[in-house]
Amino acid sequence: MKSYKAETNFKSNFIIRLCVMMVFSVALVIIQDFPWFLVLIIPIFIAPLVWGFSQIHKNVSYIILGENLSIQGTSISSVNKIIDIKTVWKISRCSNFLATGTDRATAPDSKALEIFYNKYETIKVSPKNESDFIKDLLEINPNIQVIV
Repeated sequence: MKSYKAETNFKSNFIIRLCVMMVFSVALVIIQDFPWFLVLIIPIFIAPLVWGFSQIHKNVSYIILGENLSIQGTSISSVNKIIDIKTVWKISRCSNFLATGTDRATAPDSKALEIFYNKYETIKVSPKNESDFIKDLLEINPNIQVIV
C-alpha cells in the first residue's frame, strides 16, 4: 500500500477564483446597470464562500492498494472512488482550474494530472510527488500512455 497526499495550492486557487468573481461582478454591473459600489460589496460577501470551497479538498489522498487506486477525501462532499489501474490508458497534465471531466472533486491544485480510464471516464488528481505516483502506476500497468 502506497499513499500520496494531494498537493494544494490554496493561494493561486483563491486568487484566480476571486479574480473571476470580480470580472463577473463588473460584467453584472455593466449589463444590469447596477451601482458601481456593488463591484466592491459583492466580493466582500462572496470571498468567504470562495475561501470555504477552496478548503473542501484539503484532506484528499491517493492510495494504491494492489491493482486499485483509491481516492479518498474527507470534506463536505466526501469522496471515495476506487479505480482499477489496469483500466487506466492515459495520464496527461491538466492546468485547468475549472471543473471539467467526469470527476474534478479530487484535485485541489490548479495544476493536476488527468487520468483517463475505462472508455470515457476521467479523473483529476494532484499528488505531491507526481513522478513517484506515475512510476507506481506504471509498475502495475506499463501500457499507460504518459503525457506530462
